[in-house]
Amino acid sequence: MADSSRIYLLEGAELIIEEGANIVIGDNVKFSTPDGEESGIVRIMGSSPVYCNNLEFYNCELQTTDTRVEIYGGNFTESRLRHLNERLILDNIDFDQTSIFAEKRTVGPGILVYVNIENCTIQNSNTYAVFISSYPSFNIYNNTITNNEGTAINLYTNTNGTIENNYIVNNGAGIYLNNTEVEIIDHNVIRDNDEHGIVALNYSNWSLIGQNDYPCQIIFNNYGNEAEIWFNTTSKPDEVIFNKIYDSNYESEFVHCSGILQRVIDVTNNFWGNGAVGGNSRIPTEENLYPFESYQYEPVWNPGIPRGGEDSDAELLYLSGKEFEVNENYDAAEQTYKDVITLYPASNYSKMAAKQLISIAEKTDQDFLSLKDYYDNEPNMTFDEEMIKVSSFLSNLCNIKTTEFITAIDWFEDVISNPPSQIDSVLAVIDLGYTYLLMEANGGRSDYTGRFAQFKPNSWEEFEENRIQLLNDLFGEPEIEPKEEPLSKIIPTCVTLHRNYPNPFNPTTTISFSIPEESKVDLIIYNIKGQKVKTLTKDVYEKGFHKLIWNGKDSSEKEVGSGIYFYKLKVNGNDKSVRKCLLLK
Repeated sequence: MADSSRIYLLEGAELIIEEGANIVIGDNVKFSTPDGEESGIVRIMGSSPVYCNNLEFYNCELQTTDTRVEIYGGNFTESRLRHLNERLILDNIDFDQTSIFAEKRTVGPGILVYVNIENCTIQNSNTYAVFISSYPSFNIYNNTITNNEGTAINLYTNTNGTIENNYIVNNGAGIYLNNTEVEIIDHNVIRDNDEHGIVALNYSNWSLIGQNDYPCQIIFNNYGNEAEIWFNTTSKPDEVIFNKIYDSNYESEFVHCSGILQRVIDVTNNFWGNGAVGGNSRIPTEENLYPFESYQYEPVWNPGIPRGGEDSDAELLYLSGKEFEVNENYDAAEQTYKDVITLYPASNYSKMAAKQLISIAEKTDQDFLSLKDYYDNEPNMTFDEEMIKVSSFLSNLCNIKTTEFITAIDWFEDVISNPPSQIDSVLAVIDLGYTYLLMEANGGRSDYTGRFAQFKPNSWEEFEENRIQLLNDLFGEPEIEPKEEPLSKIIPTCVTLHRNYPNPFNPTTTISFSIPEESKVDLIIYNIKGQKVKTLTKDVYEKGFHKLIWNGKDSSEKEVGSGIYFYKLKVNGNDKSVRKCLLLK
């Protein structure tokens, strides 16, 4: 395509570059679909590398598969960018009402691929801004990510990433980590997002390391009075230092760990206070850190004052392994991480080192069979209950890397059957669906179904929708009771199951429905495994609007645990609708 070409995709038209074909896109090329028409699509399916300068997309979608893509300058407006499997570089682009999706759906040996998103503006998307999944390397640098309805940066099952110097403000949430290795460094600003600033789950390895002088790394005023930073016990941060972590309401939570911690988390040398330039940090209180007794927080830090004191031997050894890895001395890095596990099995750094071994295998020979053998047979990988959980998860990740998908599926189903927590169960459901799709994409048995057929997705599109919904349900904006209920004298034209409120809830929530005529109604609560929890009603109702209260108890009047539940409406014996609700204690 010549420089300054204009390509109009009318009424949902598709331009397809098939596998093996080549396309050259000149400078200042624009693809567009007129307003009011179904969006067009440009599909590039395994062509030679695509390099673009000042590329424009308006009201249409770019889909690239198995194609290296580098775009420098331009803008995407009311569009979407979806990229699979190969390298993606986006630099100095304005994305307006446009989301960026990049996912590596292939496993096994191959050329190292990565995603770089730099110097971009990403705003006003009605979903997430950036979603990166299963890449061995990524860098998100110097971007402005604002006013997106969903999470600014979603990271799922990635290794070896950095998030550096971004402005992440007024989104649904800030950064969401799921089984991802990332360093959040330098002077990111993560503030005024509707949900948590940072969430880390499912064996994520992450650090939050700011500068020791201005400009500072800031996590501020996210999610009302809830925690600025939220993680579970499998995803404790490697290091938290030189950050301003605070809220306009000093009595709110700054950092929250879900679950029982076995060891203290070091959050010394951070700033806790009102955020004023030149102001001094306060000492955090029991309201600020949860559980309070599990944190070491003194000395606090004021910008310009470097960290004092000596690091532990385990930390020094672990950090030397990180330095070897950064300098691409992977043999030394691997041995150093194993030394941490051998010499300091009781340390938090032994768990971090175990996770880093996945990163080393990704960057070198991808010998995940040998790594799995290490996880399964190294004595210190069973040193305590926490390490047993880590080693089991990482061993199963090796099953996926070596295409032993059925074994991996069975592992996730065991977690769903007997989850350590409801959050673990939700994450296992997501990973289970992802493994099914990876198996099919990599030539495995598409006809295989395990014990939980309801969690096997029919397509990547269905999986993506369910994945986003499940993650949003964990930390979504609470539902509030409507100011006015539908009037019972107004006869609805169809059966409607309304959203419960509040949502999330603790311990009670209201579930309402409308029916156009007198009918037999069943309203039943199920857990995430599809097991019946409680029948709220099984009765005849007159036409109109009705509401019921669920008190968070099962049919035996025992309180149920935190997690996602489903409520199903049957009318005259026919299934009509199912919705999700989230109980958070």
